[in-house]
Amino acid sequence: MKNFSIIIPTYKRPAALNKLVRSITNSSILPAEVIILDDDQLHPSIIREIETSLTTFKINLVYIKKDHEINPRGSSESRNMGFQIVKEDLAFVFDDDIILEKNYLEKVLSVFEKNTDKNLISAAGRISEERSISFFEKVFRKIFLMSSKYAWDVTPWGFPVWDQNYSGDEKQFYVHGGMACYRVSYVKNNPFGMSFGGGRDALEDVEFFLRAKKNGKHVYYVSDAVLTHTKDPNGRSSEFEAGKVEGRALKEMKRLHVSGIKHRSAFYWSTFGLIIKKILTGNARAARGIIFELKK
Repeated sequence: MKNFSIIIPTYKRPAALNKLVRSITNSSILPAEVIILDDDQLHPSIIREIETSLTTFKINLVYIKKDHEINPRGSSESRNMGFQIVKEDLAFVFDDDIILEKNYLEKVLSVFEKNTDKNLISAAGRISEERSISFFEKVFRKIFLMSSKYAWDVTPWGFPVWDQNYSGDEKQFYVHGGMACYRVSYVKNNPFGMSFGGGRDALEDVEFFLRAKKNGKHVYYVSDAVLTHTKDPNGRSSEFEAGKVEGRALKEMKRLHVSGIKHRSAFYWSTFGLIIKKILTGNARAARGIIFELKK
């Protein structure tokens, strides 16, 4: 199996990061290198501990403390920095609060081993604790134009479609980006956007894969590759602030990708549906943040 790298943007989550590194070293196949891009400042003892864990398994550690006067904060910026220095042709990007099951890396990489199509740019697996989509939610998505004939997709007006119950092997057009493997050459030439320089970004995966879809690229969803997303609360903004970031991202998505009366109408209708969904699911503060930003 080909050599590969792992890129990890991190911010104020040393304990979660350590768990991720341990799950990497416990994997059935190991990366050649792990690149950690830090938007805070890990304590030297944590860096030494991580380096010791990795070098025991002959994995090279590249640790970068970002200089925010040169490199803005944010996951997108960190990912892009990682892809510019990565040494291998394939690289995973992992959120720092993920724990891999033993065969996750191997099962996702096998997609690239079996499929040499250069239009395949990414593959990812399944989050163990993520719920299935209810019948009500499927109807809700159809009403608010957030559905597709594909299980994993991005609508032309910039809304993600996902279904963890899907177990087929047909090409798709969207995966969760913070747990995916990428073809490095593509990302170097088509970097992640949607960064507002303020920390954790919103919709960067959606915008990236919508651009890729327009470029004739596709992805694969690997249903039997499983990991856990612990959703560590450290380093997260308040719901209202996160909603404001999402609101800015929605406006940018509209500017970049939505044109014509039909698609603009669909965008506004889907945005209304997103706000309603957040209110119905107990995220009223996030909904307020989105509305606050959209009204500007």
